[in-house]
Amino acid sequence: MQHRGGTQGEHGREKAPSPAQTATVLVDLLAVNTSIIARPRQAQCPLCGEQPRIREIEATEYEQRQAWEVSLSEFRAHCPSGTIIDVRQADDRPDQGAAQVDWRLVSATDRDWFMALDFPGDTLLVCQVGWQTRGLVQELRDGGNDRVWSLWGGVDGL
Repeated sequence: MQHRGGTQGEHGREKAPSPAQTATVLVDLLAVNTSIIARPRQAQCPLCGEQPRIREIEATEYEQRQAWEVSLSEFRAHCPSGTIIDVRQADDRPDQGAAQVDWRLVSATDRDWFMALDFPGDTLLVCQVGWQTRGLVQELRDGGNDRVWSLWGGVDGL
């Protein structure tokens, strides 16, 4: 019997292939509808091929954490007198709580002005999810400033 992409079930009978092996489901949350796109099988594919090697999908952190992306506690342990700069725009910031009163508030919307700042010693940059500060810190470190850090996961990660 020719293998058609299914897997062997009990008693040696071939089970039907999983929908994950044969189609992609698109979900449009704004229009509240779904579409199914059939995918042709490729013999060498590790998911739907003749001899699939992928049996389950695990959550994976695809983005590698850089050494300069730290938690707030890691920054405080390494740099107890360091400065924290919140680079979110004013309308993205909630009222600052008591735990954050030592944060400086600076907008990074004018990138040239921000990149020219003289950072006071060890400085942790903070944004909402970490992507904005990741780019800023990478650029600052590429320019020779190795005393700037990014809050891993941004304030959403606190």
